[in-house]
Amino acid sequence: MIAKDIIAIATSIIISVGGSGVIICALANFISERIAKRIDGKYQQRFEQEFEKYKSIMEHRRYISKTQFDNEYQIYKQLSKAFFSVAVKLSSFEYKRIGKTYKEYRLQLMDTLKQSDDYFYSIRTPLSIATNVYYNVGTDICHGEYCGNTILCGIYMPFKGFDNSMGPKIRDMSVVAGKLASFFCLGKPYAYEYDHICELSSPDYHFFNNCPLKLNNEVGFVLFSILCSINYCIVFVEKYITEEIPQKFKFCYLMYYYLCDFILDLNKETGLNLFLNSDLKKRELRNCLAHYGLGQYIKNSDIVQSDVLNGLTIKAFKKDYFEVKEELYKFMNELADQIKRIIF
Repeated sequence: MIAKDIIAIATSIIISVGGSGVIICALANFISERIAKRIDGKYQQRFEQEFEKYKSIMEHRRYISKTQFDNEYQIYKQLSKAFFSVAVKLSSFEYKRIGKTYKEYRLQLMDTLKQSDDYFYSIRTPLSIATNVYYNVGTDICHGEYCGNTILCGIYMPFKGFDNSMGPKIRDMSVVAGKLASFFCLGKPYAYEYDHICELSSPDYHFFNNCPLKLNNEVGFVLFSILCSINYCIVFVEKYITEEIPQKFKFCYLMYYYLCDFILDLNKETGLNLFLNSDLKKRELRNCLAHYGLGQYIKNSDIVQSDVLNGLTIKAFKKDYFEVKEELYKFMNELADQIKRIIF
């Protein structure tokens, strides 16, 4: 994972937290113990070496007190594990989450929704109690499309539960992420160019008493969360990051790869008839984008320096990056349109 990748992930975390909703990609299961199962000993050792390296650098600069440094270092250590997990997980949507069965995914969403509902019910104001009106889910909208919700956020976060400590934890992690971004970018304010006037809003709802869904049940919420994750890639990331970066294709393709099988399982379990064109599903390409098998798949003679993905899509489909990306987005948009017709 190169410095620019770290900053991209860090910046994504920072810009994703706002309002009452949190736009989190598909982003990834942050549970730290999963790292051991995903990253071999070489990377784990490298990881610890990096901790010491950055600690040494920061101590040398003496820009904070000893007590503050130790506190920030612990936050950095936690955050770095999250980054490493994101680097693995972001590459496949909610990767192994959508890689799970429909039933497993539904149960995890519903369990997290119940935790959210229990928490917000417990902190109702007198007016909320009198009117029996309170919110249990925050959403995020980008250019009129739902791109995230706080239940997905609850699944992705490295700490579980809903309480008053969540905000300060995210704030502290963001402070450290900002310092990392400043260190690696050497004064450049952003790793990538962003649209700073992107149309964003964060409405709150109560699921299922007061929410935008017509299909107002568990199936509807699963479909809504899938829609949020799709739109995170093809709307939010696409529009918010103005320059063309390989991560746009990577995030969307790996989500698409796992959705191909997930949608079939969803149809079987629910009786729905959703369709996702699987013409672009190719395991060798998926492996390359998930950081292994690259050297076995593409040779030096296959590399095209002028191509955004250096010839990967040409090798896989005999089409350049932009042709395949356009086709990929078309397939994902078609699925998103089907979902919207069902749930809204």
